[in-house]
Amino acid sequence: MDILPGNVVRWRHASAIVFTASYLPITLTTLLQILWTAVYANIKVIEPFVRLAKGNGASASDTLFAYYLSSNTSVHSFLGLFRGNWLMLWTWITFVAVMALGPFASEALFLDMTYDCEVPTDDPLHRCWPPLLSANPFILRLLQALLTFIAIMTLSLCYIVSRCYTGIYDNPTKLSTVMSLFSHPAVLADFQKTDPNGTLSELRSHIGHKNYRLDYYNTEDGSSRYGVVPSSPDEVEDRRSLSSTYKPRAESNLMRKWDLGLDVFFSFFLIGVLIVVVSYFRDDSDSAFNRFFNSNSFGPRFFMTIVGSVISSNWNRLERCK
Repeated sequence: MDILPGNVVRWRHASAIVFTASYLPITLTTLLQILWTAVYANIKVIEPFVRLAKGNGASASDTLFAYYLSSNTSVHSFLGLFRGNWLMLWTWITFVAVMALGPFASEALFLDMTYDCEVPTDDPLHRCWPPLLSANPFILRLLQALLTFIAIMTLSLCYIVSRCYTGIYDNPTKLSTVMSLFSHPAVLADFQKTDPNGTLSELRSHIGHKNYRLDYYNTEDGSSRYGVVPSSPDEVEDRRSLSSTYKPRAESNLMRKWDLGLDVFFSFFLIGVLIVVVSYFRDDSDSAFNRFFNSNSFGPRFFMTIVGSVISSNWNRLERCK
C-alpha cells in the first residue's frame, strides 16, 4: 500500500465519483418515492371517511367501493376531476410527479471519461481515468422544476388535509375499527339482504346507490353509539334521483377490463424486457442497439429506470389486487 499511495488515493477518488454519479441521485429519489407512497396510501385510506363525515354523507359507490384503494394505477383518481373528488386528484397528480423523478434523476449526473487527460488510455470510449463527475444542465433544471412543483403540491395537500374532518378516532385500517363503525341495524340489514355468495358487482348493484354518513345514533337499549348510518329519507330520495343514470355493473365491467388490459400489457412488457436483455448479452456486434446501451449519453439509464418503475408498480398492483 505504501509503494503506490497515489494510485490508492486515485482509486478511492474514482470510487466516490462512480457512486455519486451512478447511485446517489436514484437512491435519494427512491427514498422520496417510498415516503410519498406512504403519504398516498394514507390519504387513500382516509378519503372515503372524509366523504362520509360530510353533512349529507356520500353514496356507497364513492366510499365503500372506492376502487383506487387497492391500486396506484387506478383510473378512479384521475376521474376525480369529473366527480369533484379534488383531494384524490390532487394527491394522484403529485404522486405521478414524484414517480417521474426516478428516470430523470438517473440521467442527471454521468461519468465523463472522454475528456482531454494527460495520459489517455487505448480505449476510445474510456480514454481517461479517473472519470470526471459531470451533470446534464437541462435534466437538472427539469428536476428543480419537478421538485418545486412537488413541494407546492405537498404544502397545498397539507392545508387541504388539515381542513378535512374524517370523523374517525382510530386507525381505519384496523378490522376492529371497521366493525365498530358498521354496527347500525339499518346498515347491517342492507348488507344482510344481499346474497352472501354474490359477486362484488351484485353487491354494488344492491347498495351502490344508497347514501350513508358518519353520525351518532341511539341503540335499542338507549345507549349512544357512533358509526356509519343511513342518510335521512329525503336525502336518499334526492341522491337516487341524481343517480338515476348510475350503472354499477357497467362500471364494474370497465374496471375488470382495465385490470385485464394491465395484466396483458404487463405480460408482454416482461417478455419484451427479457428479449432486450438477452439480445444485449448475446449480440456483441457493433450495431446501433449495442452502441446505444454501451454509450455514456442520455438514454440507457433513463430507459432502464422506466422499465424498473413499471415492473415495480405492476408487481405492487398484482400484490394488492389478486
